[in-house]
Amino acid sequence: MSKELLFPLLAYLLGSVSFAHIIAKAKGISLRETGSGNPGAANVFINIGKIYGVIVAICDAMKAIIPMLLLRTIGGSDFLISITGLSAVIGHDFPVYSKFKGGKGFSPTLGVIGLLSPITLCIAASGAIITIFFTHFPTLGLLSFLVLAPTSFIMLKADLATFLVVCSALLLLLVRTLPNFKLFFRGGERRIWV
Repeated sequence: MSKELLFPLLAYLLGSVSFAHIIAKAKGISLRETGSGNPGAANVFINIGKIYGVIVAICDAMKAIIPMLLLRTIGGSDFLISITGLSAVIGHDFPVYSKFKGGKGFSPTLGVIGLLSPITLCIAASGAIITIFFTHFPTLGLLSFLVLAPTSFIMLKADLATFLVVCSALLLLLVRTLPNFKLFFRGGERRIWV
């Protein structure tokens, strides 16, 4: 059991690795001085290249998935697995290697939800995609995701501990994306797919 308790710490350290910075540095670009300045997949996607953005998103999701899978393999409890995923998200958002200045945590949050409940991820992601398709606003898609994910967990009768951990990750995502919502409500967000 004592070894299992190390997984949240290991997940935090893995979550602190910034693949966005690694790829940007390899391309000779400083993300802090590019686009939104955010060290995340979206900034890489827009300003470095679509394929690089996708790679970063996948790697960021795996930062949560890998330690969770390893813990599940050795028989860790569902609650500890959830905490491990949340620790990876926290590491991504507040990385120890980058003076605690990280990304917004969308990709690792997707990884956490996807591993805990693939059905929930499918429902929330589908709702977000449909919302963006009809409104052309990414922020409304994010809002849809933030509402549908916990609602789906409730409908699927997930255990309370896992539900609370997932809600914590979603709340952190909401806090980290507040600038996006402020921009939207000021009418400054650019529409896409128009």
